[in-house]
Amino acid sequence: MSNNQVRLHSIFLGVCAGLLTSCFGGFYSFLFAFFSTSVVYLFLRKKREEKTNILSKGIEAILVIGTFLSFLFLNNESKLSATVGGFVVLAYHTPFQFSLRRIVLLKPIAISLCWALATVIIPFLQEEVIPIDYSVSYETVAVFVLTFYLSLLYDWRDVYHNQTDIKTIAHCYSQKQIQKFYLAAILIFFTIAMFINTPIEFLICLSLAISYGFGLSIFIERISFLHLTWLIDGGFLFYVMLKNLLTPI
Repeated sequence: MSNNQVRLHSIFLGVCAGLLTSCFGGFYSFLFAFFSTSVVYLFLRKKREEKTNILSKGIEAILVIGTFLSFLFLNNESKLSATVGGFVVLAYHTPFQFSLRRIVLLKPIAISLCWALATVIIPFLQEEVIPIDYSVSYETVAVFVLTFYLSLLYDWRDVYHNQTDIKTIAHCYSQKQIQKFYLAAILIFFTIAMFINTPIEFLICLSLAISYGFGLSIFIERISFLHLTWLIDGGFLFYVMLKNLLTPI
């Protein structure tokens, strides 16, 4: 991906994070999720060797300033959670050998944790939903699991298109094995619903979103790198639409 494509893609992910956040929090939480997600993905994926024009530099500056200003509007509890997420990002992208992204299982866990913090925990803390109740726990688990399974698709994409030299779960397990993980997750969530008083809309949203990822995994070898990237990201929008449709008003 060129840097222009990376910028557009990063902003799209920021929009996804912001829309997901809007299901739980207010305006300041939305702004922080949008700006911080855009900035993190932009600087993680940006190619340093490509030249940057004035317009692109201006967009990047706006995103960085927006992240800083939106952070200032968060309350103390939200700022603490955002700081924890920032340290996770630094540990993920450190150039040293102990970087989280070089540890097979910790890579998707770190990504999922950051998404759960930015889109669920911080909005609830910002709205002062304390103590954390079952609904917050459900939503946190949903976003964490959704991001974890979508990150597996990112790993597959990189392996099939030779875009990474870092060992990932996709290197350790075959496509059929990870597809079984998707199916097992769907079965587990519906089984839980039979024994625990779990909101049915929570299970339906998460199961359908994971099914979306399972469907992509079947055709992953036939889709181009760029198109696959946008389709994987679409999983977040798919989940948001399902949630808005199925959650009682």
